[in-house]
Amino acid sequence: QTDVDEYLNSLFHNLESTAGSALKASFGGALQHSISCPDLEVEVDGVSYNAGRPFVKSRLEQFSALQLDVKHKQDITQSLLAFVAADILDADNRYYCEEADKKVDAVKRVTIETLPHTLVLHLKRFEFHVEYQQLVKNHDYCSFPTRLDMAPYTAQAISHTRAPSPTAGERG
Repeated sequence: QTDVDEYLNSLFHNLESTAGSALKASFGGALQHSISCPDLEVEVDGVSYNAGRPFVKSRLEQFSALQLDVKHKQDITQSLLAFVAADILDADNRYYCEEADKKVDAVKRVTIETLPHTLVLHLKRFEFHVEYQQLVKNHDYCSFPTRLDMAPYTAQAISHTRAPSPTAGERG
């Protein structure tokens, strides 16, 4: 069975041949995936990085729908906060930094770089249950506001606030 996200991606891919740039202009956005190594002392391309100037590696990914976890979330804003929450990579889960050629503590995060004109939210209501070997529907109630301010979830807003976010265990 094809899930909604796969169907939507396939639909958009097939429509691009006829609608082309109009489809991307309406539904296309970009996510920024970044890994920051705040305690790493390394020189990359002649630039020195240290605790005062952390090394950050990032890449952009195009999207047409945001996949949001809704399990144990009261509303969409909680899902969005979990989506952009930082993951701390430390202890046994340290990040291997190619530039330093060693494992280092790091902060991994996804933020919204560019918002589309029309935002599609895919609410992840199904999860794979290992014991039953099948998908199980999540029936948690998740409210949706009539007006949704997406600014706090953008790369620009997060880079300016650096507000504390849930740890990996709270992202759920």
